[in-house]
Amino acid sequence: MKVERDFDPLLRRSQWVLLMVHELHKLGYQRLWFVPGMSPSGMHWRCSVTHVGNIKRTHGAMMCDFDDAAHYATG
Repeated sequence: MKVERDFDPLLRRSQWVLLMVHELHKLGYQRLWFVPGMSPSGMHWRCSVTHVGNIKRTHGAMMCDFDDAAHYATG
């Protein structure tokens, strides 16, 4: 996967989080998921990385337990 060069450090760090999950999937960690989101103001991007058992069965982009994940935010 090629990451395009961007001079915005927030965008570049966000791309690295997604690339990290992609690389872990290639190594066999397909049960590791990321949950994207936005801050309430809509100004910042958020992402949580968790195991598939912590993902709600009724909604594939929501976690059951917020504390059972690693979190990243551009804010």
